[in-house]
Amino acid sequence: MNSHDATGSPPPARWSPREYEAASAFQSPPWAPAFDRHSWASVRNVLDAGCGSGRLLPALLERVPQGQIWAVDNDPAMLEEARHKLKQLAGGERVHLAHCDLLALPNRVLRGEGDLPRPESIDRILSNSVFHFISSKLDLYKGLHLLLKAGGRLTARLHGEGSLRKVHAAAYRAARDLGLQEVLHQSWAELSIPAAEDTREQLKACGYRQVQVWEEPTPAELPDREAYLKFAGALFLRPFRLTVTPQQWEAFEAEFAAQSYALQGGWIADIVRQYIEAVR
Repeated sequence: MNSHDATGSPPPARWSPREYEAASAFQSPPWAPAFDRHSWASVRNVLDAGCGSGRLLPALLERVPQGQIWAVDNDPAMLEEARHKLKQLAGGERVHLAHCDLLALPNRVLRGEGDLPRPESIDRILSNSVFHFISSKLDLYKGLHLLLKAGGRLTARLHGEGSLRKVHAAAYRAARDLGLQEVLHQSWAELSIPAAEDTREQLKACGYRQVQVWEEPTPAELPDREAYLKFAGALFLRPFRLTVTPQQWEAFEAEFAAQSYALQGGWIADIVRQYIEAVR
């Protein structure tokens, strides 16, 4: 994506926190039952890996009433929204927000930079709907392994194999008809949805024990065309929307909606969730 559009103005932010939260509200709640499969009683230090706008922070503050929470994200707008939320939360002073790419986190921790945890200091790492944006999963898991104490636990939820397959197919059909397929493909370059078996083997290769990886289909039907297009435009199609002109996006929306409905017979997000549990 270019750093400026045709008018010379900088492009909109990669993510819009308010738009993201409104468009994703129909999905499963940010706090997953999988996050409570193990007791929090002995947990004192937690890392929210890719905290976004801080949707996990209220639940984390409740579950770790005496501990410290490190929340890192690579999007300044999302972190600013998280900072705003913390002002309204009891115990918010126990949360340390840091602007950091997850792949750069280990090196910054080893250098002792910023308000970041120390190596081997974290009891539990949680992540919600982030890891599918990171192509180098092996580097990611190695880096997080460095932060965990012996016996520390990694728990994550991300998109799994086959997630949004029909939604993506509809988008490609619409882009092809408008001559925008290459632009769409480039905007999806960062999206990396793994197979469960690949995730399992990568975690083991990085030294994790008691590795469990499972998937759950969680399709969601949106109420109408408008809600469906808001969901798509704010979430997985936002990079594409920021790349094309308003006229191109308007034409794409119309064709994408038609293709989506024809493929699925409704306004359906065919989501598959992958869950990770592993111990250092």
